[in-house]
Amino acid sequence: MKQKDIVKQKKGFTLLEVLLVLALVGLLLAITLVTFDPIGQIAEARNNQRNTDILRIESALTQYRLQEGSYPTGITRNHQEICDPDASTCAGYIDLSSLVPTYLNLIPQDPEDDDNTGGSGYSIAVDNNANIVSLIALRAESSTSIAINNPLPPEVVTPGGATISYDPDVQAMMDARASLGDPVPTAYAQAINDYVVTLKETPGMWDTITQLVVFAGATTVNGGLVPIKGITPTHVGLVAGDFNIKTGVRGNGTSKYIITGYTGSSFGQDNLHTYVLTTGAPTNNPSVLFGNGGFGNGSWSLAWNQLTRSRNSASQAFSSTSLGGYGISRGVSGNYQRMLGDVVTTQTQASQSSSTRPFYVLARSGSSSNAPDSYSDVRILVWAIGSATTLSNYTAPGNALQAALDAI
Repeated sequence: MKQKDIVKQKKGFTLLEVLLVLALVGLLLAITLVTFDPIGQIAEARNNQRNTDILRIESALTQYRLQEGSYPTGITRNHQEICDPDASTCAGYIDLSSLVPTYLNLIPQDPEDDDNTGGSGYSIAVDNNANIVSLIALRAESSTSIAINNPLPPEVVTPGGATISYDPDVQAMMDARASLGDPVPTAYAQAINDYVVTLKETPGMWDTITQLVVFAGATTVNGGLVPIKGITPTHVGLVAGDFNIKTGVRGNGTSKYIITGYTGSSFGQDNLHTYVLTTGAPTNNPSVLFGNGGFGNGSWSLAWNQLTRSRNSASQAFSSTSLGGYGISRGVSGNYQRMLGDVVTTQTQASQSSSTRPFYVLARSGSSSNAPDSYSDVRILVWAIGSATTLSNYTAPGNALQAALDAI
């Protein structure tokens, strides 16, 4: 009996048990593959590298154009693959070796490009009129499209036969104005385009702008309020006669103003800037160019030749009647930048919790209600609001914009 029991205990797994274990292992393996998708993760990593590569190429080309005055030769509006950096010849491809080593350490190659012949896996086209670079990652995976500025904005042929193309944001503004019966004349469009392109080429500047309106080139209220970036502002009381095609919009100092659509809550307590480019001095006093919150806690405003408030109920006086850029930018709690007639200084003042009142241009919302408590009849060409920025970056583009408009 004991011998039989011993033999019984030495029996192995049954076939059914083995099959069940194999099935469970297979199921767990399948779940692991679906959950973690290593192949998909590797493809995503390669796509991330492709996106980084084309951003680096675009940045290098922009710096090259600013330094040399034009893009490298051979690049047209038609996409063509960039030459492999290790290729012995670039026949049939775009040679960007002139970017190395000043603007790039090495021309990027697609992560899966493991040879030293032919193309790099990235194609390029440029719009020399609008100074826009278009790049495509030709081998992007997982049905993902990886590109910059593709397609390029359409070319516009003027009555004289010249071909012009515009930055995409400027083109969108022009299309919107045209749909409202207020098309932008070509010379004005080109001046606005150059202004926007310069802002975009200033490192980090464009990302700090949430709303940008250039009032030039408009002859109607609805056309003049079309933004280049951000939501469309509304207004109270403005009429077509308040807009000048060269110098922008003017208030009346008593009842007319622009409602930006943004409030004190739209931005962080210590992360905000506002800016106007003035082209005509105000005659009323006090004359608040922009602001919110009246003189209450956390208010923000600039009164011509009088005072500024930057997230604080206490004002800081100034004296300036020079035309040009006026603005406020706060990026820290202890001080802020103030621009008066293009001159920027740093003012020491602690910030308070933001007023939640709406931001107006040509007026300021009150401390106890949204109704304006002060107005301005200043004339302004540009309005911008966004996160904290370097206000001096507006000066050169603004001067160039005014010069271009004056020359029309």
